[in-house]
Amino acid sequence: MNNLKKKFEMGESAIGTMISVFDIPALVNILKNCGIEWFFYDAEHGYPNIDRLYSIFGYARFIGLPGLIRIPEISKTEILRAMDMGVDGIICSNVKTEIEAREIVRLSKYAPLGERGVSLTRPHTSYKQLDALSYMEKANNNTMIICQMESLDGVNNLDSILKVNAIDGVLIGPNDLTQSMGILNQLDHPKYLAVVSKIIDICKKNKKIIGMPSKNIKMLNYWKDKGVQLLQWGSDVSLLMSKIKEELKR
Repeated sequence: MNNLKKKFEMGESAIGTMISVFDIPALVNILKNCGIEWFFYDAEHGYPNIDRLYSIFGYARFIGLPGLIRIPEISKTEILRAMDMGVDGIICSNVKTEIEAREIVRLSKYAPLGERGVSLTRPHTSYKQLDALSYMEKANNNTMIICQMESLDGVNNLDSILKVNAIDGVLIGPNDLTQSMGILNQLDHPKYLAVVSKIIDICKKNKKIIGMPSKNIKMLNYWKDKGVQLLQWGSDVSLLMSKIKEELKR
């Protein structure tokens, strides 16, 4: 079973980070050895080298570090490629409607949940010959779908989004969400905090995963106490830069 999904189903939280620039397989081993419990690769804002992505996720599977990918758009090409390279789940940016959520499920899950194309001698099966029906059922159960909340439209439709079968939860996108509210990066603004509380309440009601990014560990602990499980601690770039700046001040 997907170890990350299992932790969430047991009510536990997990701290991870985003890979945005350093697309080398060795990085996932470094992250795991540092105690990072999961990662996602940002293919929305970055310019990923597909060969390296296959290597990153293949190595992550080999060492047992759960890996997700944020896709730039809801399309057959992006979702099928992600799933076939062996990711543990996908993060879909700025999901706004139930219709979009249903399309994500259709493209990422095998029948009867969806219409994912079947090609089993691929990285996602470790090139093993498997019983097709058994594998497809396990893949449907194990792969995660996380919808990113980055607009008020998405938040207003969140209850119906989370009622779509096979949607596992949300990752809040503070930058785009505050931008859509006209209060860019004002993360202590009462209106933003009220919206986040609304998201958390809806997720809890629907028994779905809640995710939150922050560069600040104190803030992650704060959100963890509020019920956030998917804790994203910055990115490869922000963690490197913060350490360099910290040491240079000394």
